[in-house]
Amino acid sequence: MVHAQQVRHPALAREFTPVLREGLTDLLALTALRTEDPATGHDAHAGLLRAVVRGDAEEAARILGTELEDPFGGAQG
Repeated sequence: MVHAQQVRHPALAREFTPVLREGLTDLLALTALRTEDPATGHDAHAGLLRAVVRGDAEEAARILGTELEDPFGGAQG
């Protein structure tokens, strides 16, 4: 996990992170994706975090782009 001390604007990260987490948790509940696979999106999110920690903007953008193109991993019908 990236901690507030590791970002350029720690106060913003401290305020934004809980709100983002709650919103994403609500979204997952609405889609019921984690009912079948509790680790939905885990690999992509872990890869994104690793890219950010390494400072690999190109890889982070690639992963994020893939997630934004298909945020439900083909689960929507």
